[in-house]
Amino acid sequence: MNIDDPYFYYVVVFHLEGSTTQEPIIHERLPKENMHLLDTSVSDILPAIEFIMHLPRHIYDYYDLDEEFINSQYDTPHMIYLLPDSALRDFFTMFPVHPHIIIVSDFCSQETISFAARLEPLISPIRMKKLYDKTLRYYWTVLQPNNTDGYELLNNLDYHFLLKDQQLIALSGLFQSRQFDDVSFYLQEVFNSQNIESVIFKKQWEYMCRVNAYLYMKRNYSMSDYDNASKFQKLYLESCEHVKYTTDLSLIITMPGVPKEQIKYGISASYVTRDELRAIRIIGVHKAVSRKGVLIELERVSIETFSLLSNIEKECIDGTNNKHIWQSLKKLGKQLGSAFSNEQIEYIKRAKDITVFSDFPIGLAILGEDELPLHCYKAISYRPLSPLTRQLQIELKKTSEYYLGKGKRIKILFAECIKDDVENNLIFKYSETVFDAIKNIINNDDFQIIYRRTNNIDNMLDFIECNTDADILYISAHGHYNKHRNCAGIMVGDEFWMADQNIRVPPLVILSACHTSPRGIGAVNIADLFVRNGAIAVLSTFIPVNAQRNMIIMTRLFTYISEAQKGSDQYKTLSDLWNGIVITNALHEILSESKRLKTWMHQIGKNGIPRTVDFQLNRSVGRLRNTHSYSDTIIIIKEMLKEEGLEGKYSNILDQFDCFPESFFYQFIGSPENIFLYNDTFREAIELGLPFNDIK
Repeated sequence: MNIDDPYFYYVVVFHLEGSTTQEPIIHERLPKENMHLLDTSVSDILPAIEFIMHLPRHIYDYYDLDEEFINSQYDTPHMIYLLPDSALRDFFTMFPVHPHIIIVSDFCSQETISFAARLEPLISPIRMKKLYDKTLRYYWTVLQPNNTDGYELLNNLDYHFLLKDQQLIALSGLFQSRQFDDVSFYLQEVFNSQNIESVIFKKQWEYMCRVNAYLYMKRNYSMSDYDNASKFQKLYLESCEHVKYTTDLSLIITMPGVPKEQIKYGISASYVTRDELRAIRIIGVHKAVSRKGVLIELERVSIETFSLLSNIEKECIDGTNNKHIWQSLKKLGKQLGSAFSNEQIEYIKRAKDITVFSDFPIGLAILGEDELPLHCYKAISYRPLSPLTRQLQIELKKTSEYYLGKGKRIKILFAECIKDDVENNLIFKYSETVFDAIKNIINNDDFQIIYRRTNNIDNMLDFIECNTDADILYISAHGHYNKHRNCAGIMVGDEFWMADQNIRVPPLVILSACHTSPRGIGAVNIADLFVRNGAIAVLSTFIPVNAQRNMIIMTRLFTYISEAQKGSDQYKTLSDLWNGIVITNALHEILSESKRLKTWMHQIGKNGIPRTVDFQLNRSVGRLRNTHSYSDTIIIIKEMLKEEGLEGKYSNILDQFDCFPESFFYQFIGSPENIFLYNDTFREAIELGLPFNDIK
């Protein structure tokens, strides 16, 4: 029983003519038979991936775990390596993991089978056509550890059922149901229901309520309180009642679809194939299993909805008024909102966090009577679907977890790509101000910041390559959209770059640049390619951004990272932090519309402190609703004006709701929820002197 590495490693090999899967992802290099560019060579191996997802993820799936252990399982997926036969040998040279099961496409050569056998998997390599010769029960038995090391085996390990088609989404609850000895009843509800999604949500919520109830009892009662069964039951029921309003679940959403430009210019097919829908479901289920969550599968995003987003992005480039942007976002939300049922909207409102697999940024939509887009009040992690073969490869493995909190020394690379000349004078000064601010914010031994003016691509690549131990890469640059290639990247000096080389990049990449990931017309973009090159999370923008406002947002971001270094537990993850920044940025964006109002708010008020400080520390506390922070901010500012005899002042801004919500158009790509700012496990490990790379 290997406690240090409890995961089972599964390998699925497909036959690929050539090596396009391993090349940088540029649309013209990919197959056009499918909407989301799924390589047709992968189609025949999809059933193998579904089969594997029924098998144990790690050794702990065999054991009866206590509620503390269940609660601590933050991200526990199946570790599945999806490889073309041409890359099999090189992969295991570079990543020497020991596979437990290898499944090979029927189209692969005998040489591939022979090499797979030399890797000595626990079970001899299996061709697809032989996969079902053995039952799920057989594989569970073969993988079962011999040494329990004090753990008690579950008593339902001989109960297995192969879920297919839509029933596959029930896998996320199946692993939970084993822990509560509820497998048979859970599957019976799934098979008998016309709304499987509803069953899964209800059951997953029930399971997590039970976990939270037991945790609540541990924190609030002693063993002496459980002196008889009836008293224990009474306390348990009371605890369940207490936690049911605070228990929430992770939500995973899949939504296929591409803009009309991709279809018009022959980049993508005009419809989503059955194989692509199957692959998208696999991705969603895989994530739902790992997060103990629920998968919502939505229909394809309409061409009209993509066009509306494209118009918003274009208007932000060409110039528009603030009111029109708010109206367009509302219209976008109305179109997207119609894709959800009322029940699904309720799931979203109750979700603890949301992972979206789509080429459309669902979080930008304002739903129902809300004032703000979804990603302002829910922590959303965004993963594009195209190109789907690559996304499968990325998502079928565990995303690394990374720590930027107290005890971890952080190395920041600041790459300045903007030229210091007359044309760029103002923007360059703002960039330098950000650098100076970051230096002042992180002025302690826990940070190291390295600055370089990267005036060409070779210089940028050298900067990254010479600092492979960096934690954060901050790039200050002009964004550039290449219409001819439908690519969005940055200008490094005078050279266009979109990180399409095979490079090793830091876990966190911050692109301080305009429209680095526009979505309305499906541009291949630098943010997605940074994720492809190993970044855990990348901050990018849909539209051109104002240099001064960008300076404020970036300064706030590093301020909170610095606070986490001091031990603040306000934000547990980078995803939580960004959510907090966006929702509280209303004040800064409202003040940006009026120099006089901004000056007044920064002046000392009647209580002897700057009014902005008074707003943030006193007046706004507990008064900013997550879904209506702009109107709530305006109400508080009006109260402050009225108290000083200035009622009605600045009404042209405050009454007309006339501000540009620039922070809405920033987006984290990848897995910001896996970058931790506060985490007891990481912190304790560092205090014990464990090497950082050994902390799981």
